[in-house]
Amino acid sequence: MLFAGCLAASTFWLLWFRVFEVTVPISLSIGIAVAGLTSGGIRRWPAVSMGIFCAFLLLNSFHVGVEPVATTAALTIGGICTAWVIGRTSVESSDLLEPQALLRVLGAVAIGSLVAAAISGVGIALMRPVELPTEIVGRWIRFGLGMMIATPLVLVWAATPMQRWHIADWLGLASLLAITTAVASWTFLRNDTDPIAWLVYPPLICVALVYHLRGAVTATAIVTLIVLCGTSLGLGPFALAPPHSRTLLAQGFVAVVSASTLLLAAFADKRRLDAHRKIAEQRYRAVFDQHGVGVALLSLDGTYLEMNARGLEICGYAREEIVGADYRLLEPNAPPYGTNLPSAGALGGNCDVSEERAILTRQGNCRILDVATNIVRRPDGTPDHLIAVSNDITERVEARNALAESERRLRLALEASGTGVWEIDLPQMRLHHSAESACLFGQEPREDALPFESLKEIIAEDQFELLTTAVSKAAIAGGVIDCTISVLPANERKRWLRMYGSCDLQPDKPRLLGLVMDVTRDFEAAARLREANERLLGVARLSAMGAVASTLAHELNQPLAALTNYIATCKYIAKARTDTDPAELDALDQANVQAQRAGGIIRRIRAFAQTGEIETQLISFSAIIESARASIQHFNLFKGATLDCDFDTQPATILGDPLQLEQVVTNLARNALEATQHRSEPWLRMVTRVSEEEVLVEIADNGEGLDEAMLSNLFEPFRTTKTTGTGLGLPICRTIVEAHGGRLWAENRVEGGAVFCFALPRAHPLREVVA
Repeated sequence: MLFAGCLAASTFWLLWFRVFEVTVPISLSIGIAVAGLTSGGIRRWPAVSMGIFCAFLLLNSFHVGVEPVATTAALTIGGICTAWVIGRTSVESSDLLEPQALLRVLGAVAIGSLVAAAISGVGIALMRPVELPTEIVGRWIRFGLGMMIATPLVLVWAATPMQRWHIADWLGLASLLAITTAVASWTFLRNDTDPIAWLVYPPLICVALVYHLRGAVTATAIVTLIVLCGTSLGLGPFALAPPHSRTLLAQGFVAVVSASTLLLAAFADKRRLDAHRKIAEQRYRAVFDQHGVGVALLSLDGTYLEMNARGLEICGYAREEIVGADYRLLEPNAPPYGTNLPSAGALGGNCDVSEERAILTRQGNCRILDVATNIVRRPDGTPDHLIAVSNDITERVEARNALAESERRLRLALEASGTGVWEIDLPQMRLHHSAESACLFGQEPREDALPFESLKEIIAEDQFELLTTAVSKAAIAGGVIDCTISVLPANERKRWLRMYGSCDLQPDKPRLLGLVMDVTRDFEAAARLREANERLLGVARLSAMGAVASTLAHELNQPLAALTNYIATCKYIAKARTDTDPAELDALDQANVQAQRAGGIIRRIRAFAQTGEIETQLISFSAIIESARASIQHFNLFKGATLDCDFDTQPATILGDPLQLEQVVTNLARNALEATQHRSEPWLRMVTRVSEEEVLVEIADNGEGLDEAMLSNLFEPFRTTKTTGTGLGLPICRTIVEAHGGRLWAENRVEGGAVFCFALPRAHPLREVVA
């Protein structure tokens, strides 16, 4: 743009010289150059030189001599000098036409035009003989007048207007410019020498007062061109003067008209700005006082310059008490405002600093304010004062502190109780632990959530399915979750955790929230309680058995003694006969042995019931089983039944009472045979297995099986399904087995019937056994 402007102005200058064959009374190119270098920077001077020099090339058919070079250099250097002087006077390009800056600008114009005139005059004097002082003065006037006309014109129209112009404004300006052009043309382009040059003032004044600088510079430029053109043609009021003074008078007239019009427009513009500023201040005051937050203006040293009504309400002071007071009135121990702001010489725009500050009101109450402090700068960028915008956040801070205290107490309570907090994101199935919850699950505490599937690493598959089912039910029903699972963290013992929570079905983030507690001690206590109950039940069984055994022993000893005597008498009589059958004597011997065996069993049961101890000895496991099988085959119930035996041939030694263990086997076998009475093909199966640590006996039948309701209390005393049973057989068997360090249990067979099993520990020869 600067190149095009200089090219157009220089072309106009050269064309004027060719048309009127007189020196152009005004140099518009240097005015455009000064405007461009002032607003865009002196570094743009090559555009000025190229524009002026190209105009000489175009109009001289690319043949140039010393004069174009000297003129180009003079105009460029003059423009640079003027822009540099204006810059040294610390006048911004937007303030060049302010009334207080206009004199300094005119001084810079005088200096720059004089430099340009001197350079170009010396260049012309070197080519042809001229009166150097006269040449320099003439060029000085032309160059200075060009700066006075072109520079304001370019700067004003290039600047952004303070307010938007509407179509009516443009039409009004065009109308006044047309009137000004008509008056100037009628005055200076007529062959009339009446002294009426003053007629151009009224329209110029109107334009300056109504449209200020824009209208003034445009109208002045139009009048200048008309005055200089008419004077060059010998027309207008200045035609009466001698030819050598005619142009000088026109230039002086134009300079006076331009300066006076610009000053008038500048003052009018200033008054308009003052009016706008006053209105803006009134609006600012209205907003300042009615603002919902406290606003205070402070000097750089912390003195209150102003405070709005809300700020006064917060601090409790009157305006007269605050204005002029130091900030320590409200904050005795606080650092100054703006401490964290950039230094006074920092460049750039304003910087905000937000901080919480505590003030002491006039009533002695402490209020917490959220204060945003900002530096207000002068046009030159230096700090002028501070503005502090404050919002009373006392209630918010108190609520925040109360919440923090509540959270701290909750955290301490959770830590003390060993309770953790967990959250499950239902859409993404991600689990977030608190630190306590992570420790309970044996995981490292972390801020981010973990996939729900990560629990498989520390939870057994059945426990994970249990937890997944509980979570799904709670998510679907929108209810609560309450489940207990076992976890096995790495390098730790098994622990039991109870997870309790509820569903929070927010539309944007449905989730499960709850607590997790370590209930391992409860489970261990329950296990110990069950063990104690079992021991108590054993004691009760022993007590009941002791009472029954004492009664039985007392009641059966005499019949057994009589039976033994009768058997002995029968044997004596049989021997006295001469035709005695040896089979009869053998049967009597067997009866005697069984009677004595029954008496021994009764005595041992009575002793075991009274003391809880057994007579132990190393016995062969296979011998006990064979003796029991032989006894079973003599049962009346065995007739018609099939006995299937599958005995392990590996020898094994156990420590115990052979009669009591044989009694257990025969008792279980008798029960099995009784359960198969209603079968067409009853059978009994005995299986033994020998392992490294124990021996196992299984007695199975094809009877009706066991009632599910009886399985839980099958071995309790006096519980029986037989019409003639006492309910003591199985309790006695279990007591004998447990006294030998073994275990007895029962279950139903899939194929039908029941199976009773008991296992006894082996007695290794190398181990020392203490009875």
